[in-house]
Amino acid sequence: MNYEVFGKYVLLEKLAMGGMAEVWLSRSIGSSGVGKFVAVKRILSQFSEQPEFIEMFREEANIAINLQHANIVTINEFGEEKAQFYIVMDLVNGRNLKQILNKVKTSNVALSIEHIVYICKEIAAGLDYAHRCIDPKTAKPLNIIHRDMSPHNVMISFEGEVKVVDFGIAKAETQVEATRAGTLKGKFGYMSPEQADAQQVDQRTDIFSLGIIMWELLANDRLFVGKNEIEILRKIKDCNIQPLRKLNATVPPELEKIVAKSLAKDRNLRYRNADDFHRDLHKFLNVKYPDFSKADFAKFLKNLFSKEIEDVSRKLLDYAKTDFSQYVSVSPTASSAAADKTTVSTSVTSTQHTNLKDGPAATESLDVQSNGKVNIIEARNDKVEAKNLRMDGAVANVANSYSSSRSATANVGGTRSISPYGTNAAYGGTYNGTYNGTRSKASNSYGQPSSGYGGLVVILLVLGVLIGGGVFYVNDPKQFNNVISKFLGSGSNMSTTQDSRPTSPTDPNRTELTSTTPERISQVAITSDPSGAEVLIDDQPKGEITPTTIKLPEGKKVKLTLRAPGYLEHSQEFSVQPNRMSVRAAMSRIRVGYLEVAIMGAGQLTINGESVQAQNGRITVPADTKLVVLVLDPVTKSGDEVHLQVAENASRRVTLIPRQSFKPRVLP
Repeated sequence: MNYEVFGKYVLLEKLAMGGMAEVWLSRSIGSSGVGKFVAVKRILSQFSEQPEFIEMFREEANIAINLQHANIVTINEFGEEKAQFYIVMDLVNGRNLKQILNKVKTSNVALSIEHIVYICKEIAAGLDYAHRCIDPKTAKPLNIIHRDMSPHNVMISFEGEVKVVDFGIAKAETQVEATRAGTLKGKFGYMSPEQADAQQVDQRTDIFSLGIIMWELLANDRLFVGKNEIEILRKIKDCNIQPLRKLNATVPPELEKIVAKSLAKDRNLRYRNADDFHRDLHKFLNVKYPDFSKADFAKFLKNLFSKEIEDVSRKLLDYAKTDFSQYVSVSPTASSAAADKTTVSTSVTSTQHTNLKDGPAATESLDVQSNGKVNIIEARNDKVEAKNLRMDGAVANVANSYSSSRSATANVGGTRSISPYGTNAAYGGTYNGTYNGTRSKASNSYGQPSSGYGGLVVILLVLGVLIGGGVFYVNDPKQFNNVISKFLGSGSNMSTTQDSRPTSPTDPNRTELTSTTPERISQVAITSDPSGAEVLIDDQPKGEITPTTIKLPEGKKVKLTLRAPGYLEHSQEFSVQPNRMSVRAAMSRIRVGYLEVAIMGAGQLTINGESVQAQNGRITVPADTKLVVLVLDPVTKSGDEVHLQVAENASRRVTLIPRQSFKPRVLP
């Protein structure tokens, strides 16, 4: 499988895609192929062309890279590659808080109060560290404010670790997104009143945003919602917050007071800093739930995501076993590339040596160009195959395999490089008008010394023919192939899509150059009503939410699945049309009610025969549907059973008391 090389990282698969950036599961490549898994956040190229954004992003990334805390995702590197800015972050093996909430709702379980308090306590600890962080260069406070605290920016590992993402970067992204209509709608719901009123913000803005997150987790509902941005901003400015205990009676009064203080409209009445917020949450957790530990939360997550954890572990294991050493290479000097104003090309070759009696060595050459095009050339048993070959007069990759494993690769046009490889030694360099490279006498496959100057002359002749023949090829491709074939030898054959004449199978020096048509990709715009649905293609999550645009192979028949909390899963099949197409789906809402179950004793809780987590909490159930709520101790056979219905959007409380002998009770 071929992977994109991005600087010193191999991009394995896309984890997420947003309006401004994409996040890739990546592996860093070091000496002897040693590396580790990281997350590479790559800013989309169109934003790298905006000078204001570039300067702001650099400034904020320079600040964020100083943050080293257990509750903050560490940024290890910031740079630019292929005209795209990127940051490299620690990989968190888990999900963001928004994804966890979606999973909780679709699994008909609930986050317990101790889980919620623990999550928010850890977020507050990360905020406090960032707010107090000192610039190591000046010993002065950095005055960092996240500005975009929301469930999307909280990562939680399957081991129960809670980490805040994108410190500092949020300011740069928000400034740019503010100029794009509609892009901030999802973020508006977590703004503070002073943000909504365009006032100067300080660290207490992050406290208010964290208070919104905590309120929503406890209420199992959104706090500030509206038909449009203006209505949402008006509600935030008014800051009329419904008491939590009216929505969830299981919330202790002292916890309701903590949340209310964090959500005070007047910032002077809020917590002065995140440390005070953290202290109150920590004290509440220790007093109310003294036996709770992070391990309890991790156990909950592992049960909830058992299948996903198994899939991720298997995938990472497969990647860990993959030999990425072939991607390690030495790039030509930047000064040479700049002087000639050509694209720098790096040729990477891995050779498996064999005895001559067993046949020539198998060689695979990966030609990675900085313009993003990847050309693969494979030579096995004197047969050369060129994939993604372009022979349009602008760029040509020519591979010639001799009777041994020696091969020559030449890129003519925007990219020019020379990289002949021998069985025992290599002779290579980059040609930029004048030859800038090392010259050494290398032994050929027959053990005879070869002249560096002689090899250079041959190579320059090849380049001259190719450069001169670029236009010639366009006018008469068949005649061009004949000329090149005679130049390389009567036994050689150059085949393209225009001329595919076979050579004799007995010719030991034949060279086949095949051209494969690259897969055509089409852009598919996917929208849904409502928006915010998770996108799956052929039952595989794409890490995208609607509205979004994804790339799919043209002509392929795919199955699209959309999932959104509170709505029935939507599936449809379609064939990908050329260029760009749109797919819109109307999702059917699930009519639901809420059930609060209190169990006076021990036992396994089931609803309509399906096991749910036995805890005092709010459970989402189908509305206006007969429900059989049963608690049963499998050892003592004690239980209690209740039959009832819950109206749409209504909440009912049920108390179950397990007994040895019990009869079903029907509630009106």
